[in-house]
Amino acid sequence: MRSHLKGMLCRLPISSRERQNTLWIVFERILRLAVNLFVWAMIARHLGPESLGHLSYALAFASLIHVLGAFGLGDLLTRELVKDSDRINTLIGTVFILRLLIAMPILSLLAVFLYQLPDPGAVRIVVFIISAAILFQNFNVIDSYFQSIVQSRFVVKCQLATLILSSSLKLSLIYYDASLVWIALSYLVDAIFYAATLCIVYTQERGNLFRWSFDARTARQLLKESLPLLIAGFAILSYMKTDQLMLNWMHSPIEVGYYGAALRLTEAWLFVPIALVTSLFPGIVQARAGSAENFQSKMQDLYNMATLLSFSAGVVFLFASELVTELVYGENYSRTALIMQIHGFCGIFILFRVISGKWLLIENLTKHSLYRSLVGVVFNVVFNYIFIPKWGAVGAAACSLATYVVVGYLYDFLLPLFRSQAVMKSKALLIPLSVKSIFCSKSAVVRDD
Repeated sequence: MRSHLKGMLCRLPISSRERQNTLWIVFERILRLAVNLFVWAMIARHLGPESLGHLSYALAFASLIHVLGAFGLGDLLTRELVKDSDRINTLIGTVFILRLLIAMPILSLLAVFLYQLPDPGAVRIVVFIISAAILFQNFNVIDSYFQSIVQSRFVVKCQLATLILSSSLKLSLIYYDASLVWIALSYLVDAIFYAATLCIVYTQERGNLFRWSFDARTARQLLKESLPLLIAGFAILSYMKTDQLMLNWMHSPIEVGYYGAALRLTEAWLFVPIALVTSLFPGIVQARAGSAENFQSKMQDLYNMATLLSFSAGVVFLFASELVTELVYGENYSRTALIMQIHGFCGIFILFRVISGKWLLIENLTKHSLYRSLVGVVFNVVFNYIFIPKWGAVGAAACSLATYVVVGYLYDFLLPLFRSQAVMKSKALLIPLSVKSIFCSKSAVVRDD
């Protein structure tokens, strides 16, 4: 297995500069993964399943708001900065102003919407507090800039500083037995501090933020391209988070707590391969200008690596979920183990969707991201409506796996345009079998000896 993974990594389109950039990102993701899991485990033990369910519900709700605020402009900005580095201040300034103009009315409408919901008052306050971070995520345009010049180490330093502050603050709140509302406020502080550090680093490395400028023509062009990405991104996150919202509305906050605890473990490690794909994106854009055969080969390597990593993680969750649940969360979360066993294999198809989504962006076929995502929303809502009332969080986990299989793999067989991606994914799914055959053959040789 190690030789398979090493070979695939060597064939990926990584220059020495991109390799260093990737190492910075992966290092930060792994460190953040370990620290955040520890802090989340402490929060879970502190709050208990029901209050953790309220927090998980609020985080799921707020994530949908944050996607609306981003408006699908992140990857577009990175792409345009790579293509047209002479217009950096105009591109960054235009996207920043667009996001700000979008965020303010969204937050106002959210306040009105939350007032109409039947959720307890404290839960609605928590949702609004975490969602308010939308005002500060506009500064993520600086992240896009450093991605475009393959210098993510500057962003990583900001993220590490924020991680230290965030972890210290949350652990201090737990020590002083803080309520759910104070825990929610710590998430807003994270967003404010991260935005501030991004501004400081950008000013030191690039110059004054006030050089950013707004261009109406550029804004119209970006909005036209971003609308399908926005709807697709919102739809993607909808079928990723709808299960938690529907669990809260159709079952109970306690089930949301069990489910949120499981997902935090099964999805946490995905930050590493997704970060790798994000770091490689500028290089893949450039590789597209070369030979088609080389481009297809690099895409296949990405699918292969994603499958091997995800399958390995799924096997770990399948056999070690009970032990992991007991060590991380304690006996109050024993129901979480079964959810982890089911949801652990979603990673394969989540990464399939992420990689093919980058391919659609490179090929300027973003409208198909929208169509595919809408199919995912429909399947997820229907599946959850059927299974959540009877099976609760376990049913939601099974629905998520089925939805990811449909969106990340089976959908590609419906359209001729996607057949090449379907073939690549099918080949990648055979990788675990080939690894198994290698181990079996080696064990046979040992027995013969």
